[in-house]
Amino acid sequence: MLADTFPAGPRRNKALGVYGAMGGLGSVAGLLLGGALTEYLGWRWIMFVNLPIALLVLAGTFALVPGTRERGGLDLPGALTATLALGSLVYAINRAGSHGVGDGLTLAFGVVAVALLVALALVEAVLTANPAGERVPDELYERAREHYDEKALATLIMAIGQVGFFTPLALIGKPLAGVSPTEQWRR
Repeated sequence: MLADTFPAGPRRNKALGVYGAMGGLGSVAGLLLGGALTEYLGWRWIMFVNLPIALLVLAGTFALVPGTRERGGLDLPGALTATLALGSLVYAINRAGSHGVGDGLTLAFGVVAVALLVALALVEAVLTANPAGERVPDELYERAREHYDEKALATLIMAIGQVGFFTPLALIGKPLAGVSPTEQWRR
């Protein structure tokens, strides 16, 4: 979206730099502020804190991003299938931790998740085969192939590794040190 919104040159470079900086800041600040939020207000507040942030982002998007783009249709069958598939998969994985992989309900949800993922692939194949229901324009794939290189993959792997390091560190550090989340910051 940034590449389409900002023309090539200094403005786009600045926008991409700000985007990268905010991503890095958000991954660290989210863990720190999340610890304070859960310590002082309770863990349920992590569900509510996203609403004002989302409303601010939505308002900023409407104010700053030009609205001349075509709007695509809603992929309701794909969205429902993906939501049910991933929800079933998450439930099966969580249940396997407490009841074991061989538990009947765990296996049932795992099978349902796999079946729904296959259904999702079929639903999306049918929708994309229909020109009226096409969800992703072919030119997007062509542009992605033109601009794809090993640097993008390396950046993705580094980002996954960084976030994958901070989260377990925050979750494991607290019980090992025997301190609250905010006391953990000061050590």
